[in-house]
Amino acid sequence: MEGDGSWFSLAVTPSTGHSTRGNPTGGEPGDGSETGFDYENRIDNLLVLFYQAEEQSNAPADTPIDKIFYFDRERIEGDNRTEPVPVNLPAGEYDLLVVTNTGDIRPSLQGKTLGGIRDYLLTSAWTESGGEYSRFVMTSDGHTADKVKLCGNPKNEPANATVEVERVAARIDYRAKNSIYNVSDETYGRGKAAITGAVILNKMAAGSYLLKRVAAPVNGALTSSSPITYLGDELPVEGGVQRNFVVDPWTLHKTTANASRNAFNPSAPGAGNRPVEALYDHYYTSYEDDYATWEELVTEGEPAGDW
Repeated sequence: MEGDGSWFSLAVTPSTGHSTRGNPTGGEPGDGSETGFDYENRIDNLLVLFYQAEEQSNAPADTPIDKIFYFDRERIEGDNRTEPVPVNLPAGEYDLLVVTNTGDIRPSLQGKTLGGIRDYLLTSAWTESGGEYSRFVMTSDGHTADKVKLCGNPKNEPANATVEVERVAARIDYRAKNSIYNVSDETYGRGKAAITGAVILNKMAAGSYLLKRVAAPVNGALTSSSPITYLGDELPVEGGVQRNFVVDPWTLHKTTANASRNAFNPSAPGAGNRPVEALYDHYYTSYEDDYATWEELVTEGEPAGDW
């Protein structure tokens, strides 16, 4: 079917308006305010995917993707609203998925169904150069309607939609309880120490799904039969104990039995013939007290917030 001549414009909102999960006691709804750094929330490019499904991101895997648009920074205004573009799709209501800061990966996504988009693996969730971080990948967070209605909208009155996105990468904040600590050592005696930096150990490096998914435990454990929800929340909106857990491409395969076997494939979810440490950077299963090791790994943090 030919399109109805509608023009479309999208406003993208990084989820800085939501409370943080980590400040001070965490949880999906959050209980503090942490807007993040400008470079964490900057949008340099974005993809918009059009599709139609009653269950939106949780629709059947064979749901077709009707169209994918790409906008570079020159086509995104200062308030993260895209310039109007002709959509050329039949009139109707469409669901939207938004992905930011991946560059133009349309060649990798073209022809994929909704299931293929959900299962697409990202090998990097940000750009790093010379110790500077930028272009954090963000995707729809499921907290907004994420729909648009096309009905012959002219260029000067385009169909408008707003989609909220959140970073794929998790940021870990820490605060030292004291500025100076009294320490003692059998060899060097008593002294004072300050925490100047930190390092993330056992950090997943193999990749992550393009769209967030959470799973609920079955009989107290995450298994391959655990129900999956795409763009779901970890905690109930009304609060309470955690009921869902974010799963990466290998979570449900990381069993006690597999931990000591060559059973993983860093290039694809599920089984393989590599050890579990192949999925991680700085993989440790025991305490390491060699000074040179930590001196090489630890980096200084960046002040964030005043909590």
